[in-house]
Amino acid sequence: MINLLTDDLPRTVSVDHNSYMIYTDFRDYIELQQMIMDGVDDYVIVNYICGLYMNEKPSDLKKCIHAINTFMKGNVDGSKDDSHDSSFNGKKASRFAFSYKYDAPYIIGAFLECYGIDLMTCEYMHWWKFNALFDSLNENTELKKRIAYRMMDISKIKNKDEKKRIRRIQKQIAIPVVNVMSDEDIANAF
Repeated sequence: MINLLTDDLPRTVSVDHNSYMIYTDFRDYIELQQMIMDGVDDYVIVNYICGLYMNEKPSDLKKCIHAINTFMKGNVDGSKDDSHDSSFNGKKASRFAFSYKYDAPYIIGAFLECYGIDLMTCEYMHWWKFNALFDSLNENTELKKRIAYRMMDISKIKNKDEKKRIRRIQKQIAIPVVNVMSDEDIANAF
């Protein structure tokens, strides 16, 4: 397992015991995740993924996609359970916790509020550092409040008025859902 405090953040992915240099800026992976959430054409997504390789990419397209997906989930050494994605609660989820597109103002605001980092002018930030900071955002930020409301299970709320209030809030801040594809779905399209 890589220790973010002591180890260098990876700039390569490994496929068949070969290392491939990749772009690692957070914007690249936000763009990729947004393309997937928006239901962009598979061909466009695959081309984008291939473009994340700097010099050369693996010849096996499925392995090429899988390596980027593994990096995107922060699991290059295979030490984490990557069976879920933090942006949604399951492959066929009907409720998303957050969206880089719809929550952009709140993400920008939260980074400014908590860390003094302006994501709009930040020249570079490694994807893993971005995620570490994102995951550690203060629970009092508007972004974290929105995430909490979206993921709240109203079936567990007993009070009728509170349930109605939460349902209204969830409806107001709901993220439009499209068919989310896995890396295997994208690779299998070709």
